[in-house]
Amino acid sequence: MGNQPVTIQDRHRFLVYQSMDYIEEHLNEKLSLQMMAEQAAYSPFHFHRLFKAVTGEKLNDYVKRTRLERALLKTILFHDQSLSEIAIDCGFSSIGDFSRSFKGYFGKNASWFREQSYDNNRKICEVDRKIAERYFDTTYYNRISPDGTTRVEAKRALKVTVKQLPSYHVIYDRCIGGSDFYFDQERNQESIRQAFVKVLSLSRLKSNAVYQAMNIGIPSPYPFPLLGDQGRCRRYDACVTIPANADVNGDEAIGSRRLAGGLYGVIQIDKQASLYPFILEFFLYEWLPASGFVLDDSRPVLELFPVSDVGHAIYIDCCIPIIK
Repeated sequence: MGNQPVTIQDRHRFLVYQSMDYIEEHLNEKLSLQMMAEQAAYSPFHFHRLFKAVTGEKLNDYVKRTRLERALLKTILFHDQSLSEIAIDCGFSSIGDFSRSFKGYFGKNASWFREQSYDNNRKICEVDRKIAERYFDTTYYNRISPDGTTRVEAKRALKVTVKQLPSYHVIYDRCIGGSDFYFDQERNQESIRQAFVKVLSLSRLKSNAVYQAMNIGIPSPYPFPLLGDQGRCRRYDACVTIPANADVNGDEAIGSRRLAGGLYGVIQIDKQASLYPFILEFFLYEWLPASGFVLDDSRPVLELFPVSDVGHAIYIDCCIPIIK
């Protein structure tokens, strides 16, 4: 990265980040400590220590948790897949292994989560009217009751724009926290802002004077409030775009990746909105089933910032990957 000093800690951090990304992209494969250590060119003992130091989790625990959280997402949203198919897709050796691990981690069987229903229309009625108008289109209609009386009722639809987004070449830094990391914004927004500042300064070394960089946030694994506290986001990637032909080979001071383009359901959300989890929940359980689209869990959720300084952003475009 030009004349930027590269520390041993930087090398170790981004080596582990690459391993984390590899794990999430290959959950249905065998992911042993020996194999991951060989890929990183370290001994199993040394790699195990590095991984725990950076992530706060042992490698096997991280793999198991990531598989289970992906399985939870599929269990709730992908009703066309059987639990056996989900178990295989997420890398479990058998349905028995999956069932025991799932109940041990979440406290209930996968079938219980699949059978839950959601009453978001009731929740919408409880929110502030101005907020409801901001995020929902409302249609009023007459409903005739069994006793013959007529009353006016409201039907609300989430404001979502379907967009085709291009692929992005980005460099990034990663903020890692606990299960409440993403939604505890007051505590963590400063660390995220500082990560963007760092990456933006490094991106200028990879771009020419006329290139207009874009800030993109990636809450991972998913910023979805899946039935309470389960499966919440534990990290945030602060990304800045660089030219598609920018050379990052051998650069150990920062992470780099290519984000696949495709269709996204886009919701413009106030950056500090306390309703952020609720809006995403409504997208998943109301808008998505009625839209004819399904979630594409092979791509991450993206947050596009309209300004270069994310600390001054009033809103973000939350882009949720979808496919027909």
